[in-house]
Amino acid sequence: MHKLYLFMFLKNTIIGAGLLLSFFTKSPEHQFHSSITQIDYNAQTKHFEISIRTFSDDLEKGVGKAAHLPDFRIDRHAQANALTESYVRKCFVFKEKNKILPFQFVGKEIENEVTWIYLEVPARHCDRLQLDCRFLTDVFGDQKNIVNVQCAKDNKKSYLFDIEKTSIQ
Repeated sequence: MHKLYLFMFLKNTIIGAGLLLSFFTKSPEHQFHSSITQIDYNAQTKHFEISIRTFSDDLEKGVGKAAHLPDFRIDRHAQANALTESYVRKCFVFKEKNKILPFQFVGKEIENEVTWIYLEVPARHCDRLQLDCRFLTDVFGDQKNIVNVQCAKDNKKSYLFDIEKTSIQ
């Protein structure tokens, strides 16, 4: 009987320690691949102000694949901004009346496991925005990109992009 109690105690201790460790360690992979992009039109400056929120490890895989750098780390590579900008330019195309709009890469911020990317796009009218979005679909077949476009307080639209749906007109 004593051996049974000892066995149960050791078993519960090991299980408890494993659960405790799982709370304090980063999991190597997450179950879903997604990004959220917020596009706000500033009527005064006639610019779209854009923020892209994505998992840092997913972005590292996308940038690393595009740059042929399998060990790319967004927080450690000397050219992280330039490589991230290059990747974003391949994945996002903004248009107005089928004319490609240039965009300015404002920068990026890393917050825990998330990276924020900031862009500005000059545009005369908000309601004429066309967008091609292939963000991370070259890396993850299940990638979902949610894009929220707000032209005014009462004019907000949301779109879902994936490997099959890559543009809005």
